[in-house]
Amino acid sequence: RVLLNVEFVELIRFDIHFLQPPKREMKRTASSSSIGSNKKIDKREKQSRFQRVKNENDDCNSTISRHANALGEMNEVFTRDNSSYIFFIPGTNVISSLQEINKMIYKEKESLITLYKLEFIESRLFPLVLLNNCLEDCAQKEILRLCVELLTRMTKIYSSDKNLKDLPFMKINSAYKELFILNPSVIRKIHNMLQWHLNLANRGNEDKKFIHLLLLTCRNLLAIKDSPGSGNLTVNEKLKTHFDLIVQFYNENLIELFTTMASDKDDVLWHTLIFEIFYHILEHNGPEDLFIDSKMEASSKGFKLMEQVKRRQEEIRKKFSKVCPKIWMDTKKGYEKPVDIRQAWEGIPKFDLMGLRGKVDNEHEILAETVNKRKRIVLDDQIRKCIKLTSLKIIKSSAFEVLINTIQKEINAKIDKHDINKHISHYLYLVDYTLKFRIRLISESSSSSLKDEVLLSSVNEISDVSQVRPAVTIETFEWMFSLLVKREAHENSGQILRYAFKCLKNMLSTIKQVTLIESNRETVFSILKYIYDNEVYADRILDHLKDIENLAFKEQEALISVVHSYLEVLDHYEGMIQIFNNGLQKKFVSDEIINNYCKVLEGYRKLDDEELKCIVEFFYRIWYKYDLEGMFYKITIMYLFNRILDDLGYRQGLTLAQHELLSFILNISNKLLNELPKKPLLYVELFYPKNSEDCHLLQQGYDFEG
Repeated sequence: RVLLNVEFVELIRFDIHFLQPPKREMKRTASSSSIGSNKKIDKREKQSRFQRVKNENDDCNSTISRHANALGEMNEVFTRDNSSYIFFIPGTNVISSLQEINKMIYKEKESLITLYKLEFIESRLFPLVLLNNCLEDCAQKEILRLCVELLTRMTKIYSSDKNLKDLPFMKINSAYKELFILNPSVIRKIHNMLQWHLNLANRGNEDKKFIHLLLLTCRNLLAIKDSPGSGNLTVNEKLKTHFDLIVQFYNENLIELFTTMASDKDDVLWHTLIFEIFYHILEHNGPEDLFIDSKMEASSKGFKLMEQVKRRQEEIRKKFSKVCPKIWMDTKKGYEKPVDIRQAWEGIPKFDLMGLRGKVDNEHEILAETVNKRKRIVLDDQIRKCIKLTSLKIIKSSAFEVLINTIQKEINAKIDKHDINKHISHYLYLVDYTLKFRIRLISESSSSSLKDEVLLSSVNEISDVSQVRPAVTIETFEWMFSLLVKREAHENSGQILRYAFKCLKNMLSTIKQVTLIESNRETVFSILKYIYDNEVYADRILDHLKDIENLAFKEQEALISVVHSYLEVLDHYEGMIQIFNNGLQKKFVSDEIINNYCKVLEGYRKLDDEELKCIVEFFYRIWYKYDLEGMFYKITIMYLFNRILDDLGYRQGLTLAQHELLSFILNISNKLLNELPKKPLLYVELFYPKNSEDCHLLQQGYDFEG
């Protein structure tokens, strides 16, 4: 039967194959000769297209060169003593040539490269700007307006993302920024033009447009990224040009003019641009950099390191001298002889000590090792002074108050726009910077470490909350906490969240600080009560704490800081009203929160002292304030503590925060070791999470009732 079935199947296959129609070969619709001709046509088209583009570029370059030459030319005059003077002779059709170049830049982006090769700014624009001094003359005013418009277009800001097509233009912009620093007379002329237009009683639309172009030029220069594509340079080397430009702006009184314009409540037309200017001035440095002399700090660290090495050497000498005063050493003659350990030791650390002393003596080398590797911003005395006084002017004048109110209204009006995130991040950064500068200035003056007489005389003025009132109102706190609501990821969302944490932290610190002033007590008390009574705010912070693994490390650091400030403000309010119920604070005491704190603590080497101190104080809060040291009796936590102890316990030159962390680890470890013999069940409890009730049972005995 099987054989028959096989034969039947084979027969069916044969019949099906026989019934299929024969396959026909497909004929080519095009011959090989026609294909070859198409290839030739494509090649010819590519060549002609390339030639056409090249011809268009050549025509464009020649047109730009012709219009640039029509603006004027440089001539040289020789004197009797064989010296010479170089001067600029303007052309006859300056206005029309400037207009044509403006149109070409607007249409063709590549024309910027041609203008850069022609040295257009330094050989044409700068001379025209400096020669036309009479703004009352309509022709000269139009020439200056067109020149400033060209400067605005030629210093256009490009995004800092990895777009290789924009890299040549970013390098050109960086070169233009250096040109302005080398020509302070041009910056002085910008100040004079801006001052002249602001002094006009009746400004028309053209005057307002002129002011807008001048502010755009200043904003663009400050926003230009220095040394793009140069990865070998340190942060301080890249920012040198930027800080030099700030000094030039300050010396030519441009920053003073910006502050005056920002203080005008009636004329809010340019407040957004001025806000961006202040942001870019303060963008690359923190308030702590203004009060620290990095060179002195590095030098003192070097000398402390030398003292520690010497102390360590002396301890080892004493130890070995008592244990084994004689050792055997190989000699060049091939036999061994006993030598005193103190004589042998002198040759061992000698070279290291000499190298260390050389590093300490050489300021540049110690700076490179202790500052640049940590990406610290090093500011010299002149730059620190300029930025200090700029920050002080922003607070003392009504500029900060007016700008904050204006930007808040603009953000609320454009909250649904796609580019609003940039304004939000700039707002948060500037508010955070200003509040932090104010807090640091007051603390420096109280510690008698502030020596600047100008800053000392201004401390009383900025101590009052009225100087920064718009940043610490109930409405501002409500808006700030609304930024903590979890949303879908979008552009700059991480940056906004980090800035929101930092800004909220300094807002809370400011509120706590100004409660010491009697004149502010009622206003501040109402704000503190509002924060204390809103449980939603605590829940929003807790949501981020529970989801801390999904945050970047910088966001984690900022979150730890804001939690510390928030809990301190709650404690401060309870102290004011003399009620200690620890309502909202108890929400932060849980096994999940402690575990997340420990996850952040795993990166203790990267944590700054401020964040490390916040973590240690949070741990002490759980231990001493709530008497819940049992929350740390967990095998994973103790393993982390042991790893930190093995690392930091033998390291020299620990910071104060690291010493506090080690002290806490030793205290909690000794506490556990003392409890283990008395309560053997602790060995089992080490493997399980615990809540506050479990800890009370564990610490007070399992017969605990209540």
